[in-house]
Amino acid sequence: MRSLQVPLLISFCFVSVCFLLFSNSRYASISFPTVYQTSSNVTASIPQNNNILKYKGVVEPMDGVGFTFQELGDVPLSPRFEYFNTLPDCMNNNAHYVDGKQKNGEISVVKVMETFKECITKHIESYKDDIPRIMHTWEANTTRCEESLKIEDFLKIEEFKNQHESKFAVMPKCKEEHIMVTLGVGHEVSAEVQLNRTLSNVKFLGADPIIEPNIRLYSQFGRFFPFAVGRQSGTDNFRVLPNQNQKTSLFCFVCLQMCLFNCLLGEYVYQDVTTIEVIYVLKNIMKLSWIDFLWIDIEGGEIQWLDYFYRDGQFDQNGITICQFNTELHPQYVKNGAVKFYEFVDRLAKDGRYLFMKARTTGVGVFRMFFLNMEHPKCLKKYIL
Repeated sequence: MRSLQVPLLISFCFVSVCFLLFSNSRYASISFPTVYQTSSNVTASIPQNNNILKYKGVVEPMDGVGFTFQELGDVPLSPRFEYFNTLPDCMNNNAHYVDGKQKNGEISVVKVMETFKECITKHIESYKDDIPRIMHTWEANTTRCEESLKIEDFLKIEEFKNQHESKFAVMPKCKEEHIMVTLGVGHEVSAEVQLNRTLSNVKFLGADPIIEPNIRLYSQFGRFFPFAVGRQSGTDNFRVLPNQNQKTSLFCFVCLQMCLFNCLLGEYVYQDVTTIEVIYVLKNIMKLSWIDFLWIDIEGGEIQWLDYFYRDGQFDQNGITICQFNTELHPQYVKNGAVKFYEFVDRLAKDGRYLFMKARTTGVGVFRMFFLNMEHPKCLKKYIL
């Protein structure tokens, strides 16, 4: 029996490598199309129909590690693209105000937030004497509040899917330049591409410390910045997908299916990366004071600066308004993560600014959530009223 193990092992390795090389015939030298590029002095415009590239995996050809991309062909515009492109100008969109309280039809925004705050606060307080329990039951409790309010009866929340996750957005009721910021590209831009083909006049700005393949993917429709964001500028040890200089181990090919999957798509590793403080990135590098859509997935780095979202926090102090944001929260990967996550949702509930929903558990202590600004007059006028 032992005499058969070595030949079988070698055969499996050979078949795995051949399959990988055969299925990924286009290497990093492939030229990528100009789909929708923006720069610091170029405003957003209507995207054109061009081929879109999708990241397929890491390969190890004879001359070293490379990345492969799959051409998705023409990604058609959404049937609703023209609708959004012909919306009235936001400057001419008149919101409805009744007794000083903004209303969407018969729904009082203030009443919605009061009801949500009462519901979510009850669940948050239930964790006070056993905070680690929040890592296991948070999704169920937030879903109860979301369902009891029947939020989607008056808010149309749209889903944009990546390969392994979804981003959510409320689409605008008027037309102007929309600002979209991605912090943490993570080798995957399918959701951004969908947004780009649905909504006109979006300016995309994305940052990730791993340059390849993220610059190739994000530069198809937006401007890419090659660094991580953090609470302080300098270097930090972040959990990231490996870059082009990190070779795929051939030993991985003899592992079980999950291990093979990680070989193809890359495993998260901890490495030192250059970080730039969040406010400096948004205000001084990206030149922003207004963000329509903010998508954050930085594998635990976000825990450092969650307090920036608080009332009178760093975003408020620096005049930065965020209308809606998706974030993947990773308390599992940081010291005292459960306590920090508890403090974050507790404070946001007390502030009463953001409606948070669409909680999804992707692992113990890892959550995706969607937050909607229900306070800022311009956000209300543009997305709610």
